Amino acid sequence: MEPQKQNRLPSVKSLANSMQRSSNLRLKNVKREDNSIKKSLVENVPPHFDSQVLSQVRRRYNSTGAISVSNFTLGNGHDAFLVATTNILANSYVYAWRILKVCIWAPIPGAGAIGSCSLQAAGFDSGSNNFNDLTVNMVDTTSSYDTAAFVQIHPQLTEPMGSWHYTVTNNSTGNLFNYSMTQSATMDITFECIMNVVNPVTNYTRAVVGATAGTLYVHTFNANLVPFGVNSI
Repeated sequence: MEPQKQNRLPSVKSLANSMQRSSNLRLKNVKREDNSIKKSLVENVPPHFDSQVLSQVRRRYNSTGAISVSNFTLGNGHDAFLVATTNILANSYVYAWRILKVCIWAPIPGAGAIGSCSLQAAGFDSGSNNFNDLTVNMVDTTSSYDTAAFVQIHPQLTEPMGSWHYTVTNNSTGNLFNYSMTQSATMDITFECIMNVVNPVTNYTRAVVGATAGTLYVHTFNANLVPFGVNSI
């Protein structure tokens, strides 16, 4: 007679694998249902939309000569965002702007010379004496031919230098920071600005010479500082 076959019970490993496959199948079904719901929501509800354009813009200025301590004013900030309306007049194309960072690099300008630069926040609230910048002067000089002098400021939103400024004529001569540098230095100013696509045109205007209507410009605010990589006037 043939030996009787014994019924084998499934091993623990086999049972575990079977349960895992069943669990994975249920998860896949749940994911399909979840993706189906998300797709339905996307198709039936428009995504968030904000027409107010918030941008970060960096302006670079190269020094063609030594610059003693000078002021950067609110008007100088407005002048970084100009559009010519005629050949002699320009308006700002941003509604408001603020400074995120200012950096100056000053290499050795020539044999036997020393590169140096300085930055000092200078904004103050003349109305209620609140949110004033601390006037700490940062100065650096070159230590070798390979290393440029370097200073930078990251202003806070609650300080005049880093707060939002409307492009209006009010206090356009107000000083935000002081700077100085030797020849062949570079100053970068990183702005955050709100494009003028929702609010009406502000009342700030700048007289220009030889502009082309519709062209975007950066106005030079120091005879020895030349805007780099943009239309300047």
